[in-house]
Amino acid sequence: MGKQETVIAEGESIKEFFEVRHADAVHLLELAQSEEQLAEAKVLDDLAFGEHQGISMEELTEIALRGGAVLLLRDDYGRLIGETQIITNPIPQHKHYLGPDEAYNYGVAVHPDLQNSGTAQILLVGQEKIAVEAGKSRSKASVRLENGQSIRSHLKAGYRVVDYHPEFYGTVEENGARLVIEKGHSNPYEVMDTEIIAGVYHEGRIPMATEKNLEGLIRESSHFIGIPVYCGDRVDLQAHRCVSAIIYSGSYHGVGILKDDEAMLGKNVSLLIMRRR
Repeated sequence: MGKQETVIAEGESIKEFFEVRHADAVHLLELAQSEEQLAEAKVLDDLAFGEHQGISMEELTEIALRGGAVLLLRDDYGRLIGETQIITNPIPQHKHYLGPDEAYNYGVAVHPDLQNSGTAQILLVGQEKIAVEAGKSRSKASVRLENGQSIRSHLKAGYRVVDYHPEFYGTVEENGARLVIEKGHSNPYEVMDTEIIAGVYHEGRIPMATEKNLEGLIRESSHFIGIPVYCGDRVDLQAHRCVSAIIYSGSYHGVGILKDDEAMLGKNVSLLIMRRR
């Protein structure tokens, strides 16, 4: 993995780094192991996720020391701007099944000031490097349907929306439902260019799902189906019902998402694009 060990300052413990390449640049990711590093990760995670399902210090410690890795990304001034956790071995706090060939990306947190900066992509490259080094052939993650930013970051990194769990962390109404996204490391999915998707959409070739027309769209085997999703803190119940019906049909997976200024459906309304398998 190309780990590098370096002492930051006299009296401090040795910190481990490794290099990842993204957008023709090399970045150093820090492997968090000390209580201080994990506490920093926790602060940023809380800042990024707010009231939603974040991570506990107990989980961070278990992942860092036994279950996988916690990765930190700092700016040139040493400020923590991104952190992520990846599980390569089962931990007690993660109740969902982890196959022997799977890694689970527990979370990605980017400082709110740096959204859309490419920071998440650097962290996802680091996650993949850890997973491959651990002998995993694929990675999975879960994400709220209303977290369009995270969905888009993962799709851009080669993931697909492959499943829907209505009670991953609780009921749908309690904001506990999650999309399941997946990436194969040896045979990754083709990344669909957002500009191409937007062009197809604005040509009128992506019908929008409603609860009334959804059954017909699936029956007619529409190549694309778009699902309007209100992105934010509240639960978009209609979008959840549409997503579950489409995914449970077994014929579609999620390949793209258009932001509100691209879909032009209203403020904070994104369009999740499902494509026939």
